[in-house]
Formats: sequence, structure tokens, C-alpha cells
Amino acid sequence: MKRSLRMPQPWSKSSHQQPPCLAAENGDPRQRKISKVVLANISTSSSRMSYPNCQGASYAPSLPAQLYEFTASDEMPRTVAFHPSQQIFACGFDTGVVRTISLAASKLLEEHKQHHDSITGLIFSPDGNFMYSCCARGTLALYNCAVQKSHIVRVLANVVVQDADHGPDALSISADGHLLAFVGPSEYIVTLMDARSLDEAI
Repeated sequence: MKRSLRMPQPWSKSSHQQPPCLAAENGDPRQRKISKVVLANISTSSSRMSYPNCQGASYAPSLPAQLYEFTASDEMPRTVAFHPSQQIFACGFDTGVVRTISLAASKLLEEHKQHHDSITGLIFSPDGNFMYSCCARGTLALYNCAVQKSHIVRVLANVVVQDADHGPDALSISADGHLLAFVGPSEYIVTLMDARSLDEAI
């Protein structure tokens, strides 16, 4: 089935159309009630927050003004991550697809299909040069985002614990961007890897 990404016009408090799972309160976008949020991610470079909702859409509201809705048919968003310095966020889906989306241009930038199960972890390096993703099958992927067209650098199988319960924040990176940490390959082991090569550090 053909999948599509729908990106409507920015939705603001003056609009009468409400996104799914949001209830307006006093007409202020900052006061809307959210019935179910799996994970929220706040941009460090701007006043934006991104989160997947309960009906298959990813929202990126600008605080306090606009709310952008990005939807993909037949898929559920599982985790989101903001680029630390650009108006870009990444979203991982239950199908294993990872997409990067430009807020400035309101369009899809890249679509990665290295995973074959629900995304359980998604994170950018502090400098924004790398992105990492993992899925419920234990696969870990490293992407180079330093160039205009991001590309895959390395994919490792069976390194992250194979359990969707560890999502949506199964990955963690050190503040200096040198080390990537996660639980795996079993639930009793924490692994540290070189964040630039995915070579095991400890």
C-alpha cells in the first residue's frame, strides 16, 4: 500500500479545526490538553516541542504560536527527536521507518528503512552530525547528518535488547557526543559504544 505524508498548513489558535487528541482550553495553544503522548522532544535551538499522538500523527507545536501536523497513513509514530541546531526533527514509526522532516519547509527530507520492527530509540548527537536509531529486533543504526543528504554509516544487528518496552528512549548519548549507551544485547547488560563508529568502548 502506498504511504503518504500529509503536511497541512500550520494550525494556530485562530483555526476552528482541532487536531486529534487535542482539546482546546481557553483558546490558548499552550493550554491544550493531550489525551495521550508517548514521548515529547523539545528543540534546544528553538521554542518547539515535538510528540507523536494516539492517532498516528506527529505534532510539532511552536511555543506559543503554531502547531504543525505531519501524518503518515497506516503507520504509528513511536519516537521523535529534534536536530540540535536546525529546524529538523526525526520520527520513528512502528513499521521500522525513520523519517526526517523539515519544519521550515514543511516537507519530508529523508526516509530510512534499515529497521524491520518498531523504532524504540532515536537520537541526534549534540553537534547534530550524527543520528542513531534502534528497533525492537535489536538493530542499531548510525547515520551521517553532517552532509545535506543524510546517509547510513553502519548497521549492527542484535546489539540492543530486543524488547519494545525499552522504547521510546532506548538510546542515550554523552554530553560531549563521544559515547552512546543502551541496554543490550540482554536486559542485564549496559553497553557503551564509540558514538562515531559504533565500536564497543567498554
